Amino acid sequence: MNVVFDQIAAALNVSKSTAERLSMRGGWKFDLRPVRGGHQKVFELAHLPVDVRKKVERHSTLTTRANEAAAVDAAIARVRQTAAERAAFRARQGEANLKKLLDDMSEGVKARLDGRFAIVRNWEQWFAAKQPMARSVSWEVYAAAYNANELQMAHEVIVVFPKVSARSVQRWVLDFERAGMAGLIDENDGHLRKDVNVFTTQPMLEKVTIALLIERPHLGVQNLLDLIEAAATDEKTDATLFNVPTYHQAYRFLRNWKAKNAELLSASTNPDQWKNSYMTAFGDASADVIRLNQRWEMDATPADWMLTDADGKQRRYSASVVVDVFSRRILVVLSPTPKTETHKFALRLALLLWGVPEDVWTDNGKDYQSIDFQETLRQLGIKHHTTNPFSPWEKPHVERGIQTLLHSNLEALSNFVGHNVAERSAIEARKTFAERLFKKDQVVELALPASKLQALINDWLAGTYEHRVHGGLEQTPFAMAASYRGEIRRIQDERALDLLLAQPAGKGTYVVTKKGLNIESGNYIAPELGLYVGRDVSVRQTADMGELVVYHEGEFVCVAVCPERTGVSRKEIAAHAREAQRAHIQEQRRNAKATKTNPDQLIESLLRKRAEAAGKLATLPQPTVAHDTPALAAAGAAHRALTGRKAAAPVPADLQRILDARKQADSNPTPAEATPPATNVHRLPETAQLRFRKWLELDQTVTNGGSIDDPFFARWYGSYAQGSEFRAMKKRHLEGQLQAASSGGSSTAAPVRHAFR
Repeated sequence: MNVVFDQIAAALNVSKSTAERLSMRGGWKFDLRPVRGGHQKVFELAHLPVDVRKKVERHSTLTTRANEAAAVDAAIARVRQTAAERAAFRARQGEANLKKLLDDMSEGVKARLDGRFAIVRNWEQWFAAKQPMARSVSWEVYAAAYNANELQMAHEVIVVFPKVSARSVQRWVLDFERAGMAGLIDENDGHLRKDVNVFTTQPMLEKVTIALLIERPHLGVQNLLDLIEAAATDEKTDATLFNVPTYHQAYRFLRNWKAKNAELLSASTNPDQWKNSYMTAFGDASADVIRLNQRWEMDATPADWMLTDADGKQRRYSASVVVDVFSRRILVVLSPTPKTETHKFALRLALLLWGVPEDVWTDNGKDYQSIDFQETLRQLGIKHHTTNPFSPWEKPHVERGIQTLLHSNLEALSNFVGHNVAERSAIEARKTFAERLFKKDQVVELALPASKLQALINDWLAGTYEHRVHGGLEQTPFAMAASYRGEIRRIQDERALDLLLAQPAGKGTYVVTKKGLNIESGNYIAPELGLYVGRDVSVRQTADMGELVVYHEGEFVCVAVCPERTGVSRKEIAAHAREAQRAHIQEQRRNAKATKTNPDQLIESLLRKRAEAAGKLATLPQPTVAHDTPALAAAGAAHRALTGRKAAAPVPADLQRILDARKQADSNPTPAEATPPATNVHRLPETAQLRFRKWLELDQTVTNGGSIDDPFFARWYGSYAQGSEFRAMKKRHLEGQLQAASSGGSSTAAPVRHAFR
């Protein structure tokens, strides 16, 4: 520690010059420290004489403690000043609020308020003079004395309250102690207290609370109060902006405000709910539609049924929906995921069934905004309209049609998973663990493939929906479409439509080189391509992997051929890939025993009967005109070129194996009868002990909160526990445990051999 002459002089209680003479006389060691204007002598405390060093250390300790005490006193003074300022601010604010409240009162109400206040003050003085007395006893005694005119009370008070009850005195005193003058406004004057609370009397508090409500509507009362308390103090001036309410005050305000402002809260927190519940729906969205196929609306939505794929996995499919606004007819196509190809397939079915529309309305989803989908509509001569983002009311008919489908009697299927998260959770809660393990006499949830649900939807549309009176039409969609006598545009060449809707090959557009078209590592050539070297052409796929249809500026050019790939079907290649993938998947689980009453079969039978009954109805022939576009004409020329060509070059070795496998499968339709290959590996028979150990391991997994992922073992776990073998093995197992317990655990337990290891 270093010290200077000022500190030494203060510690020795001498002047600075005296301290300098003492240092020179005693020869104290010092260092020179540069300062402004020269140097300053600095002494190391350890080098000073003992008596001087002790005085300096004591003085330094006293100085430090004095500074700390002064800091504490200053802090206490600041806290007291802040508390006094806040108390004064609250007092002024309370007086202002009370004055505002009193200004709105009539003379009679003010007189009753003054009377109650005078009685409360009089009771305080009377109660202090009657000590000792309990408060609980004082109410009856004071009321009796007041009614007997034994108390000194102003005439104005007696005029307003000639008699009082003990309960009134108690209520007024307690209300005054809790809320001050505001608590003395009696229930008889309740219209003045309506909507008058700690929030309405503090506009800043009310604004902050409402803003937090709209910004964070999910917050509980306590969490909201914490945020209100944080906002009650100004960050810059540390001033109190408003008084923080209590928990119950906040709870009552939130409850009342939400009830009175339900629409505002819904619009601010959940726009979709506001649209469904409050948004005005005046007028008719289809008032301008006067022709069949004048306007179609398309949309996609997840289906509310859990479907089973060919590989045994379950998933929710997507439904691509097409609605004709004039007749309200609906067409639905299911697919694993919403893709442009799915929407084009739904469009193809609608074109062939209903004719060609004038306009198609979709949302701004990427599947509908893809170049492929838009180019397809353009080539078909159909105008494409896109709704604004997050504006489902601009295509209300397909939205309503989807809800009608999802809420049809198809929701009685056992594979129905609910329309929302809450319904799905309730459905899953009803399925206990025992039900999922197929206990005896339990309803079994059968696998529902997508093709089966597609057939059920088609039957429901044809037999139920189209023959049920539509609320917006006041007749059935079938009758609405049958009554139309205008012209309907139809595509004559179905194969040309297929080529036009075919998926683009590769990236869709390529530049013709002197060697033809290089697409996906394949070289496609044709004599006609020699006239288009260096130009952009568009190409589309065909069923044959070795052939592509080439267009230039919408005109058919040729069918380009890749000799190495000609003759190989794209479907066969995809099927071969799926078969190779399924080779690694476990054996399909066995079909569960059906119950006596199967809702799925009842629904299927009902829809089939309605569809058959609807099929007996016939419509009068409607005038039709051929619909043709340059793109359709070019696609027709491509189809004629394809059908007139002969099979081309041999297949390479890697693709020839696929063709050989197909021929071998055709020549051997029952491969199961073939003799299995010889092997020296034999499977040992499974004993009762191994089966019981396997059940014990599965039971331990379930007991620990786990689940059995394999469907086969899940069913086996439930059914094995119901057999006689299980009961016998369980009895032996329990007897063994009792014997081990009676031996006191002194014997060494044999190691357990696990059934799965």
